Amino acid sequence: MHGPVVDHVGIVVADLDAAVRRYSSLLAGTPVAFEDDEPLDCRWAHVQLPGSIPIELLAPRSERSPYHRHLQRRGEGLHHVSFRVTDLAAEHDRLRGEGVDVLGFSLDHSGWQELFVHPRHAHGVLLHFGVPPA
Repeated sequence: MHGPVVDHVGIVVADLDAAVRRYSSLLAGTPVAFEDDEPLDCRWAHVQLPGSIPIELLAPRSERSPYHRHLQRRGEGLHHVSFRVTDLAAEHDRLRGEGVDVLGFSLDHSGWQELFVHPRHAHGVLLHFGVPPA
C-alpha cells in the first residue's frame, strides 16, 4: 500500500438495530459484525456493501459515550471516514508535518492502531487513520 486507502465510513445512529436493517435494505448490504466497544461505551455494526467498503454504524450505550454527545449536538449522520495505512507512526509524523491536530493517537484500541484528524483540518469531516488488527 502506498498511501491511505478508504477502509470504511462511520455513521452515528440512535438505534443500531434499526439502522442495520435500513442500510442493509437500502444498499443491498450484509451485516457482518456487531461488537461492543467498552472504552467508547457504544455498540457498532458493519454492513458490508457488495463490491465496496463497509458502512460502520455506531450507537451510544449511555450518556457517557462520546457518540451520545455527538447525537445531542449534531443528530444522526456522518461521523468519520476511515483510511487504512500500513505504518501509523509514520502517518502520525506526516500529518503533524502538515500542521494538523492529531487526536486520539492509540497503538491499541481493541486491536486497532489509530489516530484522528480534527474536522477543522478536513472541511468539517473527522478523518480516521488506522492499522486494523492482524
